[in-house]
Amino acid sequence: MSKEPVKLKSNALGLGESIIMGVAGAAPAYSMAAAMATLMAAVGLLSIASIFYCGLIIFGVTIVYMKLNREHPSAGGAYTWVTKAFHPILGFFAGWALLVASAIFMVSGTIPAATATLALVAPDYIENPYVVTAIAAGWLVFVSLVVVKGIKLSSYAQLILTLTEVLLIGILIVYAISKNIADPAQPLTWSLLSPHWFTPESFTNGALTAIFLFWGWDVTVNLSEETRDSRKVAGLGAFFAMVIVLLLFMSFAAALQLSLTEAEIEAAGTNVIFVLAQKLFPEPWSYIAIIAVMVSTIGTIETNILQFTRTMYAKGRDRM
Repeated sequence: MSKEPVKLKSNALGLGESIIMGVAGAAPAYSMAAAMATLMAAVGLLSIASIFYCGLIIFGVTIVYMKLNREHPSAGGAYTWVTKAFHPILGFFAGWALLVASAIFMVSGTIPAATATLALVAPDYIENPYVVTAIAAGWLVFVSLVVVKGIKLSSYAQLILTLTEVLLIGILIVYAISKNIADPAQPLTWSLLSPHWFTPESFTNGALTAIFLFWGWDVTVNLSEETRDSRKVAGLGAFFAMVIVLLLFMSFAAALQLSLTEAEIEAAGTNVIFVLAQKLFPEPWSYIAIIAVMVSTIGTIETNILQFTRTMYAKGRDRM
């Protein structure tokens, strides 16, 4: 007698939870730390415009995903749609491309979470590779156990992590802009959003860096089979998540350039959020930047595991 196939828990997520998952997938604080200094080194004062125009391109992708999800909601997302629209072989490789990228990130992404954890509780061990590896493995196991417990617990954990992250980043942005707008380190004008400032080379350089910021929001469509009114809500979750992360990225870029000089941003590198926080707040209040990056990284590890497992589930269901 054949067993009944395992099914995902339907109607588990609402619109709010879907939006939270999309924001967490984009990992605002982690993405800002990883890419913002590089973006500003590439295009300088055109960074905000690069984020804006790259965001418009991604909105096009989001609208397409909304349409595809309305036609065929599936845990496989892009894998399922490429399979149905083109050919199963192309779908197979589309699915595996996501699986490989997610697997690599699930390993590499735990390192920033581990170093941020040690910076808070045991800074003397932050250069010890064995301790960093142990903490990183611990975070990966912990997040995996949360995901194994089910989508509702995953959504509750993600709600706490993402709201904490957005609140802390929001505090940094608001305080930095209000404090430095009258006497900015780098003066900004609305005219810098005009596309006529770009050359083909500068637009390409900016887009290639800014595109990294927007990776991960599409986890909402991989959770569509577990979302209420799956044909509509999962796509709307992706759309509104994109609105939120675009505003966060543009606002943070403005706050950064108003507060820090080009040399300070270049020297900060991937520590740019902490450097900004140190300039705004005395210790230990500046450690909110470390907390923001830590919870952001942990949150996006969870969404990567969700996206990975749902794509594997869809491929297994199709015997692919």
